[in-house]
Amino acid sequence: MKVLRVRVAKAADVAGVVALERATAEAPHWREGEYAAMLDADDLDSRVRRCFFVAEAKGRLLGFAVGKVIGSYGESVAEVESVVVEEAARRSGIG
Repeated sequence: MKVLRVRVAKAADVAGVVALERATAEAPHWREGEYAAMLDADDLDSRVRRCFFVAEAKGRLLGFAVGKVIGSYGESVAEVESVVVEEAARRSGIG
């Protein structure tokens, strides 16, 4: 595996994330606007916060993950909602 970089998703990633998600039958299928809304949400007082990460190697999107945190401070619960890895890159530790 090439050097893998995991980082917070950016607006420029949304089109690639949607394309990868659509190419993965097992993935939850969300609208493009839902992914974009995750990036715009910066309401730290919200009881539900989304976490949206991408995995890339040499600038190529290999996968992404979405999760949510419900609650605040010591009263929080987290849930992974989606993990998608490009088919050719599976079984290499990205997920």
